[in-house]
Amino acid sequence: MPPLLIHLHAEGYERAYQALTLAVTAKAMAQDATIVFAFGALRAFAEDRLGEPLPGPDLWSAKRAENFGATTVASLLASARELGVQLWACETVAKTSGVEPEQIEGKLELVGLPQIVRKQQGAQLLYL
Repeated sequence: MPPLLIHLHAEGYERAYQALTLAVTAKAMAQDATIVFAFGALRAFAEDRLGEPLPGPDLWSAKRAENFGATTVASLLASARELGVQLWACETVAKTSGVEPEQIEGKLELVGLPQIVRKQQGAQLLYL
């Protein structure tokens, strides 16, 4: 099965939930899974607010999920780590996004764009 590579660009609940549920499920099914955080999603990750809902439909989805007991984004992130989902960010995108290396040290791996491009070759790609 080809690896799953998810590019998570935007912050908010729906996209974080979707990226993490897909990655965790893939990894649980013995499929290699990587999430590449960028821009808004990377800033949210670095500021420990990944999955915080945005006003509007995103907030509505987060409240509905909470009401019926869906797994939280924080719990999904912990599961992703436990299962070995690779969590990456491009070094240049981190700089562009204003994220300092110490904000993400030990939380995800900063990699170069060539490593991301190599990982994309033959992978299932999703952009969220």
